[in-house]
Amino acid sequence: MTSVSHNRAVDGARVAQSLVSKLTEEIRAAKWVEGTNLGSEADLIQRFGVGRNVLREATRILEQQGIAKMRMGRGGGLVITSPAATSTAHAFEMYLASRNVSRAHVLEAKREVELTCVRLAARRTNELWATRLREAVASESETPGDQVREIGSNNVHIVIAEMTGNPALTLFIEALTHLSANYVPQRNAEMNAELTYAAHASIAEAVARGDEEAAVREMAAHLDHVEAEILGNH
Repeated sequence: MTSVSHNRAVDGARVAQSLVSKLTEEIRAAKWVEGTNLGSEADLIQRFGVGRNVLREATRILEQQGIAKMRMGRGGGLVITSPAATSTAHAFEMYLASRNVSRAHVLEAKREVELTCVRLAARRTNELWATRLREAVASESETPGDQVREIGSNNVHIVIAEMTGNPALTLFIEALTHLSANYVPQRNAEMNAELTYAAHASIAEAVARGDEEAAVREMAAHLDHVEAEILGNH
């Protein structure tokens, strides 16, 4: 690639990123109503004064982020979508990892968010949530040894976060739980799986019956064990 073509590519990428920012602001201003059509490809090219290649690159970035999607055909256009919580949590997780955030800092943040979640979950529990939590405990206990580090929808920490009704807390817990799980060697995770699931069961029962004090106590003890295992203080 010649220096001229390289500079053009860089400029094009900058313009595309600027367009992404403008479109994201427009989506926020529209209160992020999923399904809202922001305009056809031709409309957007004219409105923002950009070329088709720039618009398509901006659209690709928005689609990758789960923010909007270009629908083709009659009545099509750039339509607002809603990012999946899991993919957003993964992006957050990757951001922390790329910034070399220390294990101690991750665990400190995890403790504060986990204890907040367990308090709120115990206050907001009901029969349906109690059943969901117990089902998650039962599902976890049947996890094959080679999958103990995989974090799925039945992970007790994530279910408790969902019980708070606060999407921001759920996002943080998903990302921090994935990160902390990656710190534990597979062999250690398998060896300690029974203790982990027993701790989860104790936390879940306290939350399910609405015993906030016991739930916080059980969660704090569990987090002490997790921190010791990861930081090598046990």
